Formats: sequence, structure tokens, C-alpha cells
Amino acid sequence: MLATAFTFLRSVLFHLTVLIFTLCYTVISIAFVKFIPYQSRFRYLTIWSKSLVFLARFICGIRYKVTGLENIPEEGSYVVMAKHQSQWETFFLVNLLQPISIVCKQELLKLPLGVGYGISLLNPITINRSNPRQALKQIQATGIERLQEDNMPVLIFPEGTRTAVGKTGKYARSAAQLAIKAEKPAIFISLNSGLCWPDKGWLKYPGLIEIRINTPVTTAGKTAKQLTDEAQTWIEGNIPAA
Repeated sequence: MLATAFTFLRSVLFHLTVLIFTLCYTVISIAFVKFIPYQSRFRYLTIWSKSLVFLARFICGIRYKVTGLENIPEEGSYVVMAKHQSQWETFFLVNLLQPISIVCKQELLKLPLGVGYGISLLNPITINRSNPRQALKQIQATGIERLQEDNMPVLIFPEGTRTAVGKTGKYARSAAQLAIKAEKPAIFISLNSGLCWPDKGWLKYPGLIEIRINTPVTTAGKTAKQLTDEAQTWIEGNIPAA
């Protein structure tokens, strides 16, 4: 009972702190951030997401551990295919892999308090999930541009949406198709963030989030199905135990 009450209080404090911080950050940034060069703008805007990861650790006791950090290439672009259990990994990965272009739904650009506007300034690949065919075309066209012309990695959650702990969503082939078409390697990331930051509800639970990163996977000679199946097998097979 005491632990539950403590978790409740910590979660309330976390959300209040994030709200106040976001308001202040937006007021300070809104007038000039659009005019900062892209690389500097990315680093500046992701201070917000980095701060949320810090606050989750400091207030809620959500720690993290990364295995395989050395597998992230120091140069060149690649396609990241990651497990998606909560919002936490979007905040974390955008800093770990920056600068990176994230595939996300258009609705995120409408988030209040300047959050949606900030996301738009990071050059994401926004898609309309109600039109899968058009979304696939958008991912391929803009993704190729990011990978080849901008030499920027692309992050895709192949399940398309957050899945609860212990569940596996349908892995779409769009990430694999993009990597193959662009002739870029793929990197798989597995994690268990949903244990501490559940998709449903607002409570945040103390614990350790583990992130596992595999070595870059070649896409040469593979079909989208083969690469997608390989990604799903590795990601689901490497989700850290509770």
C-alpha cells in the first residue's frame, strides 16, 4: 500500500514538473528556435526530451541501461527498427541517435504547449495512418532523401504503434523496404520500457529499462519479408525479462 501511494505521488510530481518545464521551455524558445541552423536546432530542441528522461529517473526512479552502444555507426546513415512499448523510447532514442529523422503520425504535430511545433522543426517523416498506401509512399520517398541526400539515419517503429508488455504487433515491411531500396544497413533495437512507463494510464513505476542494440545488419540480397522477419525475430527474442 505504501509503495503504491509513493508511486502515485511521484507520478503526480513528475507530470506537474513536466508541464511547468514545457511551458517555460516553449515560452523561451518559440521566438527564435525556428531560425537556428538545423544541426544546432536539433540539439537544442532535444534538450526537452532529454530532460524528460532525466526527470523520469530523478523523480520516478526510472533508470536505464544500454547494451550494444558500440554497434551504432559513427558515420553514415542507416535504418533503425525498434520495439515500441511507451513514449519513453521516443524521448530517449531521439537523443541517443541524433540527429535522426523519425517516422511518426501526423497527429503528433498537433500536440499542445509547443510540443507539436517542436517536433515539426526536427524534420520528421510524418504519415497519415488512415491511408496506408500513401503512408508507405511517403516513408519511401522522404526516407530515401533523409538517408541518401541528408546522410541522416531514419527511425521506424515497425509495429506502427505502441504495444503492451508481452504483446507483439504486426511488423510492417516499410522499414525493411526503405533500407533495401536505399542500400543502407538496418539496426534492430529491443527494450522493455513498458514495465516502467506503461502505454495505458499515467502512473510511472520505478525500475530499470534495458535497451539492447544489435550489430548493423546488411540488406543486400534480402527481400523486405526476409529482413522484416529477421528484425522481428531478433527484437522479440531480445526483449529483456521483467
